[in-house]
Amino acid sequence: WPKVIYNGVETDKFAPGVRDESLRARLGIAPDTVLFAFAGRLVGWKGLVVALKALTEPAMRDTNAKLLIIGDGPQKPELKQRAQTLGVANRIVFHDPVPHDALPALYGAVDAGVFPSIGDEAFGITIAEAMSGGKPVIASHIGGIPEVVGNEDSCGLLVPPNDAAALARAMRLLADDPARRARMGEAGRARIARMYTWDL
Repeated sequence: WPKVIYNGVETDKFAPGVRDESLRARLGIAPDTVLFAFAGRLVGWKGLVVALKALTEPAMRDTNAKLLIIGDGPQKPELKQRAQTLGVANRIVFHDPVPHDALPALYGAVDAGVFPSIGDEAFGITIAEAMSGGKPVIASHIGGIPEVVGNEDSCGLLVPPNDAAALARAMRLLADDPARRARMGEAGRARIARMYTWDL
C-alpha cells in the first residue's frame, strides 16, 4: 500500500516551554496581554491584511490582545501602512525574521498562532511548528492546512479564508479562555508528535 510521508517537525527543538516573560517585556507586551503570532514570509496570499482587519472587528476591538508578525517580505511596507490606516498600529509588533533556531524561543513567548492564508498551502510547516511548541493555532480552512490542524477543534480553530469577522471571533474565543488555549496546545503538541515527525 502507498504510504504518505508528511513533512517532519523537529519536535525536540519546537517543544512546549515556560512562557518567557522577559522576552515579552522586550517586545513591549504586558503580562496580561494575549499575544497572537504569525511567522513566515510577508506576501499577500498569507492573508495578514485579514488579521489586521480582525483586530478592528467588534469581537476584538476592545480585547487586550496584540499580534506579533515575525518575518519579512514584499508586503511588509503595505502591512505597516494598513496597520496605521486601520488604527491598529499600537497592537501590532513587527519583528525582523529570525534564524530558524530562534523561532522556538519566540513561540515560547506567545499565547497562540494565527495563520490566515487566503491562498492554497500544501502543508503549513510553521503552523505545525507552533503546534509542536504547545501553542493553539487559528488557521484558514484552505489547502492542506486542515490536515495539519485537524478539523475537530481540539488542537486549533479553522476559519473561512478572507473572513476578518470569523477570524476575530476565533481570536476572541482563545483570548478569553486560557484553559482552552492550554488544552488545545497540549492536544496540538500530541498531534504533531504522533503524525508529523521525521521518526517513521
